[in-house]
Amino acid sequence: MLVYTDSKNNRPGRRLPIAETTAQLIGVQKNETRQRFPHTPLDQLVLFPCDNANPDGTKPMHAETFGNAHREFIDQIAHLLLDEDNTPFDRRRVVPYAYRHSYAQCHADQGVAPDVLRELMGHRSMRTTFIYCRITEARTRAAVEKVAATSSTAKDDASSTASAGCSPTNTPACG
Repeated sequence: MLVYTDSKNNRPGRRLPIAETTAQLIGVQKNETRQRFPHTPLDQLVLFPCDNANPDGTKPMHAETFGNAHREFIDQIAHLLLDEDNTPFDRRRVVPYAYRHSYAQCHADQGVAPDVLRELMGHRSMRTTFIYCRITEARTRAAVEKVAATSSTAKDDASSTASAGCSPTNTPACG
């Protein structure tokens, strides 16, 4: 469980379930930070400390510094960024905030209920959550197939019920 402060919305102590692999990566980063600043109490260290004018590791990295490091990383792996049709993806669109949209879309594509997704995203409004994901063709296809399979099963059940001498309006009496 990741416990963090949503400073944008003044919501300290937010709790977010995370995968074990994510927790391990955070643990590695915490250990590296502890090694860099061994004399600072653990509860005062930040996960990504600023490199300049920060002798005790309590000041977080500036957003611009993080953005620059992210841009360098994306530039290094640009040859791996491809669209569905294997054309190069516009790497200018790969910004840290885009991961939030990807997170929401991946969860929606896996069938996570909208109210659960809203909670995972830390939104107060479902309307805000829906901004973050789109309904893909794969999801609409899956919904149609699910209903078709249910309808097919219902037809099979109705014909067995009829062969047992029951009518659809009389099914509660059948047993």
